[in-house]
Amino acid sequence: MTTDDSSAKDQTESEPAKDTSTPQKIGFGSILLSTLAAAVGVQNKKALEKDFSNSSPIPFIVAGILFTAVFMGTIIVIAKIAVSD
Repeated sequence: MTTDDSSAKDQTESEPAKDTSTPQKIGFGSILLSTLAAAVGVQNKKALEKDFSNSSPIPFIVAGILFTAVFMGTIIVIAKIAVSD
């Protein structure tokens, strides 16, 4: 074995293998941050992969619907306040 072979072997052994077969649970804070990032339209690739590793899209769908309802309610209240003066 040459030195080039041993350095290549060390690099492959030191890198942990990514296990994407088991879904990970995502906490409330992560779902909230992901929803806000989606609303603004910015999210990095690492966060996107973490979100897609979740076993179910249901928490993200619920968070999106709740965010939309709160956002629309806020806009309606602001519009009513602005028009009433």
